[in-house]
Amino acid sequence: MENCESPGINERGIQKLIQARNICIPPWGDCDSIQASCGIHPVASHVRLFLQAILLITLFSCNSRPELSEKQKETIVVEVREMLQQYDDDIRKNGLMAEFAYLDSSAEFFWVPPGYSSPLSYDSVAIIIRRNAATFRLVDNVWDSLRVIPHSESLATFTGTISSRMIDTAWTSMDVSLIETGLAIKRSDGWKILSGQTAVLH
Repeated sequence: MENCESPGINERGIQKLIQARNICIPPWGDCDSIQASCGIHPVASHVRLFLQAILLITLFSCNSRPELSEKQKETIVVEVREMLQQYDDDIRKNGLMAEFAYLDSSAEFFWVPPGYSSPLSYDSVAIIIRRNAATFRLVDNVWDSLRVIPHSESLATFTGTISSRMIDTAWTSMDVSLIETGLAIKRSDGWKILSGQTAVLH
């Protein structure tokens, strides 16, 4: 098994990253890597499983629902972008507990963190958010690139790269780059994050 730790990020830094993304610290998996959809970023091989699941969902939604108009697509893109921006802004201002307002709490929710080959449920993520909420003084995530693809009036995928800065209670700071792909769903109270995958770039 190869060492999957990215150059320039030590073990303590990886642990802080994992805590900041509200996940348990797992053993790192195999480093059989693939190119992401943009064709430039190597990511862990299990990302393929998530992307295949997203593909099945989107194919189903395309085949079972009327095609969206260009105006509808534009509206969905704007709404999902605004949701993701507000999500990051709220975490920056109010800490990790602000995440709950943006995560879909249904049984269908899952997230695949760095190093995992299987997803975490909403309940598992909620426990970890509460446990780690006091760990960081600041979590500042900024999308460097973001693409939103509407699939129906209530489903859209998003993918992009993120610059993340984390400052813990000892004022230790760490900067990392992430790649994230997810599925957003529109509920009665707005767009929520239903599922997704985060991986460390460097």
